[in-house]
Amino acid sequence: MATIEREHWSGHREYRGTFRHEIEHRRYFGYGAELGAYRAFFPPFFIWPCHASAYWLFGADDRVTEVFVSKWCEGL
Repeated sequence: MATIEREHWSGHREYRGTFRHEIEHRRYFGYGAELGAYRAFFPPFFIWPCHASAYWLFGADDRVTEVFVSKWCEGL
């Protein structure tokens, strides 16, 4: 949580970015954040907005057990 705040990422408990089957029906706490956005250039005419996100899963002792990072581009 401190890293999300320090990096000024947009985070939310329910934010998961792109759908991931691995994080459904987990017993413990999870938290996600959009890490940033950028524009991908594909010559000669295509420029798409792209996004990067992360989702952290925590275990029974409130320690991170898994991290999922994804990126996706609109229009691809």
